Amino acid sequence: MGASYYVREVQSRRKHSPDATYVYVSESLYDPETRRTRIRNVLPLGRKGDVDTRTIRRLIDQLNQYLGARAELPPGTPEVLESRLLGAVALYRGLWEQAGFGSFFRERFAERRFGYQMAEVVFALVAQRILDPGSKLAAEHWVNDIAYLPELEGVSVDLFYTALDELLAEQEEIRQRMYFTATDLLRLDVSVLFYDTTSTYFEIEAPDETGLLRRYGHSKDERPDRPQALVAVAVNRDGLPVRHWCFPGDTADLATLDTVLEELAALRPRGFYFVGDRAMVSREVIDRLESMGLGYLLGVPRRSGWQELHDTALAIRGRYRAVADNLSVKETEWTEGLRKVRLLLCHNPVEAEHDRELRETTLELLEAELARLRQDGEHTKRLCALRASRRFGPYLKQDAGGTLQLDREAIRRAERQDGKYVLLTNDLAADAGELAKGYKDLQHAERLFRTMKGVVGLRPNHHQLQERIAAHVLLCILGTFLVRLAELRTGSTVTQIERTLSPLRTVTFETDGRRAVHRTKLTAEMKALYEKTGVQPPEKLLRIG
Repeated sequence: MGASYYVREVQSRRKHSPDATYVYVSESLYDPETRRTRIRNVLPLGRKGDVDTRTIRRLIDQLNQYLGARAELPPGTPEVLESRLLGAVALYRGLWEQAGFGSFFRERFAERRFGYQMAEVVFALVAQRILDPGSKLAAEHWVNDIAYLPELEGVSVDLFYTALDELLAEQEEIRQRMYFTATDLLRLDVSVLFYDTTSTYFEIEAPDETGLLRRYGHSKDERPDRPQALVAVAVNRDGLPVRHWCFPGDTADLATLDTVLEELAALRPRGFYFVGDRAMVSREVIDRLESMGLGYLLGVPRRSGWQELHDTALAIRGRYRAVADNLSVKETEWTEGLRKVRLLLCHNPVEAEHDRELRETTLELLEAELARLRQDGEHTKRLCALRASRRFGPYLKQDAGGTLQLDREAIRRAERQDGKYVLLTNDLAADAGELAKGYKDLQHAERLFRTMKGVVGLRPNHHQLQERIAAHVLLCILGTFLVRLAELRTGSTVTQIERTLSPLRTVTFETDGRRAVHRTKLTAEMKALYEKTGVQPPEKLLRIG
């Protein structure tokens, strides 16, 4: 008696409800004695329309493995050739066009012939800095094998270096474009500009000659062993870079301001506040700002020479006025000769608690170290190290015999300043609360530098030629501009944007000698991101031929 198996549908008729059809794996048995075939349902698969196809496929795969058979695609199934990154590339391309950079570069390079559209090459370099920062050789691989940029198929690394040279030739026009893109095209506020500097180091040991970029200086990357360049950026209150500069690495922050202030004033913004942190402030800077008729809001340094302002601010009577979460302010006017300014004393209770805990921990460690020194006998090197320490030194003093001891007056002075900072402004009319909140926006400049270093790969820098160093910085600034614009439009961080869009890829199929490029499924979250930015999502069918 033999048996065969097949899939069978069985209709179940019902009296008081609609009929139902069920699917089974059935067994057909032929009995030679009775000369009849008997049918028996051996495996129920479920109701028709609700059959779990994944379970069936797993069963088929297991049977094939048991039999040693290899799963094969049905005849005529397209062959998958490759898959490329699409989602974030398309989003940043759309923002690139919205900001006017695409049309700008097409116009600037219209008369030059490079074999490829140089405007597309520039965008590819900027996109690579955002999505996969690396060398120009790595950019060749990224463009040709990773990202979906069909207009640059086969591009070589030589053209990327040509693009850097062309960028530098257009640098001043590009800087102007970035400023007016923010003010006119995107209609963003530039009445308040925050200014700050950072450094980018180079993987070399010998610095350049005096006056060139790669010089030893105060490293903000904690790499004093490497020559560096100084990068300065003016940021609007939305966190967009609207102007940038490159200076030799041995340039002091204060020495950059003459160039910066002259260029910013020449842009003739409608109303203009200069906001700088405490490291930027000196009497000369204030004199310069006032001589140019510029409004300013500056953090008052805690170094020597500014103690009178701090004492005046800390002595302001009256209650603080709450102006934001964890931010209160009170104010007074201060006159020095013919100069009349306002002092704002700002207080953050959360920072005050943090300062107190940090100081208590520091004093515990310091007292323990002083006790060890007294027990072991004072050691000159250890004494000098403590006195010079930025952490411990402010709380120490030496008595007449040269013995180190805690400076109780310095400790009391530090306690008075917990969670407090002092602002100086020549605006005698603006609301103190708005000024205090505006100064907090200086964090946008600090965040921008984190984006430049952590996202678009400002450092380390391996370029040798001065011109290409400046062009590399310009690429990073353009990338940072697009990243911040995307964050503003979507309300998401760059990490969240890339995580959402990373599954959106192209898939290239080939069947019967013809190729087609499709995109993967566009989810609701992806569609929402594109809608928020005003960028059109990629079409489902991108290319056929």
